[in-house]
Amino acid sequence: MNWYLLNELTKNLDSPFNNSVYLVIGADGRLSMGPPWDFDLSMGNRKFGHWSLDDPNGWWLNRNTYTEFEPGTSDEWRFMFSPTQLWNEPKGQYFAVLMNDPWFAAKVKARWTQVAASLAGLDQYVAAQAEEVAESAALNFSPVHAGGAGQIVSASFLELDPDVFVFANSDFNIEPGVGWRNEVLLLKNWLAARTTWLNQQLGAN
Repeated sequence: MNWYLLNELTKNLDSPFNNSVYLVIGADGRLSMGPPWDFDLSMGNRKFGHWSLDDPNGWWLNRNTYTEFEPGTSDEWRFMFSPTQLWNEPKGQYFAVLMNDPWFAAKVKARWTQVAASLAGLDQYVAAQAEEVAESAALNFSPVHAGGAGQIVSASFLELDPDVFVFANSDFNIEPGVGWRNEVLLLKNWLAARTTWLNQQLGAN
């Protein structure tokens, strides 16, 4: 339940059994999901067209990705890059099937209800982590002549595709102390909207 909910919450691109997902056999001999990881493409920082990963609403794992486009259309090529959810079997994606099982769906809702209150504090957690790195972040994005690392404060030329990347900053001249905080705010707002939507779907209002 925890693995599913974490990846559903974050809309982790790699979680639908396409990449970076491993199963393990525990000491008790049961097959289990491995540790969650690889969240570089998650929490609203990517779009990838019809997947709408930047939208805090909508299911990510609990959906059938294969049937969204008909073969022979201009979007057929997307199947090659789409999350597989176990080999793109039509109408057979793993978590969509599981969530149609009343027992599993009830377990998911019960677990979400248990953690919903703590997730309401995600914005404070993100803010606290931002303050933890505030001094280093300012130096990271400050110019070299000012004693900083000179890292860019907005998207690079490799990350300007509006159908793929999501950034708060598009202005290369933004102040170093402001730019990274805009990205923090973008993350906070996305997580708040995402938890609100999941509360509505899973009955934890």
